[in-house]
Amino acid sequence: FMNCTWQAGRDAPGDAQYFLYWQNSRDDDETECELYIKDENDRHTGCRFQNVMIKDKTSYFLVNGSSKDSLIQFYDEYIKLYKI
Repeated sequence: FMNCTWQAGRDAPGDAQYFLYWQNSRDDDETECELYIKDENDRHTGCRFQNVMIKDKTSYFLVNGSSKDSLIQFYDEYIKLYKI
């Protein structure tokens, strides 16, 4: 298994909700988190991955958000999971 966590932005509105997508390699489809970790306000603050196969390539992660009141800045990064 693998857990990825994040924090809401310091200026994020109360209704901000976050979503994580990842791609294990460029050959794979992008996948949304299937099991979110939630805070006391039911906001997604992490993802718990089950049965993850870590390949010797770079994986792509994207966390984006939505809010009815404002734009939420996304965060993305390429990570070599086999080096963690």
